[in-house]
Amino acid sequence: MFSNSVFFIIISILSFTLKIHALSKSAPHHSFAGVNHFSLPFLEPTERDATITELVNANVSVIRLMITGNEKYPDPEFYLHTFDQVSLDRFDDTLAAIHRISKGKTKVIIAPHDVHALRGTNNAKCDVYCQTVGEPWLDFYTNETIREWYRLRLTIMFFGYESKNFNGRKWRTLNETILGVDLQNEPFQGVWPIPVGMSWFCDIAEHLKISTGLGESNIAVITGGISSPVSPGGHENFPQQLLECDAIDVIGIHGYWPSTSETPAGTLWANLLSPQSQTSFKARGTKLILVEALTYIIGEKGISGKFADIWEQANAINLRGVPWLFASTSQNPDVRDVEIDVHDSTEMKRLGDLIGQANSAPSEWDWNKYLKQSPFTKHQRNNTVYKYVHPNPYLPIEGQTILGRENHLCSANDDCHEGLICKNNVCQQCVLGCEDMMCNRNAFCQPGLKCVKGICKKTKLTLPKDSPHQFCTTEHTCPNTPIMFLTCDPRTMDNCAPRPCMKATDCNLDEECSNYTCKPCTEGCIGDECRMQRACKTGYCNPWYRKCDVPPKKKKNLLKPGTLQSGRGHYRVERGASRPRDNARVLPAKPEVPKAT
Repeated sequence: MFSNSVFFIIISILSFTLKIHALSKSAPHHSFAGVNHFSLPFLEPTERDATITELVNANVSVIRLMITGNEKYPDPEFYLHTFDQVSLDRFDDTLAAIHRISKGKTKVIIAPHDVHALRGTNNAKCDVYCQTVGEPWLDFYTNETIREWYRLRLTIMFFGYESKNFNGRKWRTLNETILGVDLQNEPFQGVWPIPVGMSWFCDIAEHLKISTGLGESNIAVITGGISSPVSPGGHENFPQQLLECDAIDVIGIHGYWPSTSETPAGTLWANLLSPQSQTSFKARGTKLILVEALTYIIGEKGISGKFADIWEQANAINLRGVPWLFASTSQNPDVRDVEIDVHDSTEMKRLGDLIGQANSAPSEWDWNKYLKQSPFTKHQRNNTVYKYVHPNPYLPIEGQTILGRENHLCSANDDCHEGLICKNNVCQQCVLGCEDMMCNRNAFCQPGLKCVKGICKKTKLTLPKDSPHQFCTTEHTCPNTPIMFLTCDPRTMDNCAPRPCMKATDCNLDEECSNYTCKPCTEGCIGDECRMQRACKTGYCNPWYRKCDVPPKKKKNLLKPGTLQSGRGHYRVERGASRPRDNARVLPAKPEVPKAT
């Protein structure tokens, strides 16, 4: 615990002033953020360049474009295997303008086709594939002849077309401006599980990477949001087969979630991308992860909560160090879009604040192969606040009272209401070392509490009368210093009592339980490769993935709720502390297999 001596007070104050938190060994890289802007190639050149300038000024690292048509211009492939040169030139002009205006700092992701154009849905014009395939649109993925048509489309775009603006070069070589290429925008949209046609993913990925030569130029092959959007806690965007395909470089995740009075939209992202979630766990060491489309859905708060919800989502994704792209920016937006207006940059400035936070967020994912980033300097490494939830400036006044409730984002225990602790950046029920619980030399108290006569109690620091900080409390700031917690710094855990634990699951997912306290895990951690159980600090080596994992819960032979169990006079517990969790993050012992219809 914190010492009462003046010396330690001075050292503590200095550490708070600097807000120091050294990056963990597993997070030496930067994250980044960007936007989707599908109408950009269709703007007049002057408006297009002004829009790109607005995005570049907001520090956008990536702009995602889609090769399709709109109400004014047809798709470049107006007949099967027949392309309009002028249409492709229009997209090439956009690539060149982005590269020129950003001076090479902003790159592009290309979706070479839209599933909605295949289906004639979502206000998309029915294209040549839609007209040819007809109502059984899933034939696009299962019929070998149609698959060959699509492979030819990709070949013409990336191997056949000669760039108007890059000295006749093929698009497959433009790694200075193209970061990656999707298989398609949201393939199999709305279909899960996928009964047939699963081979389409790796087949198209291999065609892009090998046949068209994207792999030779270090241009990433991205999944594009399979069956989009992913459900909370679901895995529609990343079926097991994707991880077994070497030609796929990036898992693209699309998520459209509204906030509720119980759970902010950001918490759903925090859980989906936690170190032990199926997404991060399965992809760790094999694929990169990109939130390719995060968006705003009107929730219980209505349109007034738009930027509060966007802020919550981006905050949560930044906490996990995963790059993200906002789903839709537009000159004529609907309520879900962020408006780009060169005369009034209010909305874009708000989004730019979040993009700036993403660009400085530490990440374990190394994107330097596709997007060159300067490494953290020693000064940045020592002064980067890690896992810090930025205050939400757009939360309505009446919403301030809900902060700190269960399922809300947090940086430390002090961010949560009484009886809750901050675990994996989410406020959760406290079950170990909480206030008024018993404690001893092997049963510690949570940070901020002290063991007093065998009971965990809150303590108040007594300072010398001449101390300039004698009136500082955890609710107030001290003179000339930022957020001040004199007992300990909850953002960095400097001078704090360690979190108590009895097993690894009592700690954060990047920690281990050692001598009844949680400590940063250095080896044998979740996601690390393993061959035997004892190699994992969690005590469980997942045999299917050969990675350290949280042990699966033992299955119990329980009957339906409300029925007596055989031989016992008790009902199955559906309430209280013993109620089965419905949001457990433990991976299945066996990988999922698409179900047959």
